[in-house]
Amino acid sequence: MAEIYREVTEWIADYKVCNHTYLFVNSDSIIAYVNEKDGTVHRLNSPLKISKSKRKFVKTQHPELSKLAKYYENSSVNKNTKRYKVKSKDKEYIVENTEGKYKCTCQGYNFRGKCKHITAVIEQESN
Repeated sequence: MAEIYREVTEWIADYKVCNHTYLFVNSDSIIAYVNEKDGTVHRLNSPLKISKSKRKFVKTQHPELSKLAKYYENSSVNKNTKRYKVKSKDKEYIVENTEGKYKCTCQGYNFRGKCKHITAVIEQESN
């Protein structure tokens, strides 16, 4: 699942950083961004994981990034990936199965490399 977020982090005065608008996939990787200084769209060759720690983002819309998101979600690269939405309490996570390799968008997976959401999907697939 691809989503567009604009960074709104307030950086300290001595740390000159320009916030951008990002096209996130799998909630922790970007495949494109819009440079806020000149408005140019930069597309990456492969997803790049970035840390959201100590950074603030707001969900937004961007016409060019929206086109890229649709392309990414429909591309042949992802045809062999099955995606599942898994609800857990009041949150929803995305579990991906790419040829038997599982990933989840939850914090537990990011820390341990496994989680209860993946276990639930594996159990569902085996039934």
